[in-house]
Amino acid sequence: MLYIHLEKQIYQKGAAEEFHVATAQTVEDASKLVASGWEFVHEYQGVMIYRKRK
Repeated sequence: MLYIHLEKQIYQKGAAEEFHVATAQTVEDASKLVASGWEFVHEYQGVMIYRKRK
């Protein structure tokens, strides 16, 4: 609960919904994104979609 509360205070309403988006088609590309803090969201037609807060 503490982390949720802190996140709400830091990012406030609206800002929490703003993300950069990146895609990866290979395991190597996906590994690089995850290592640099990107979060996996979904896979669509063989393309992995990642997001990271702005």
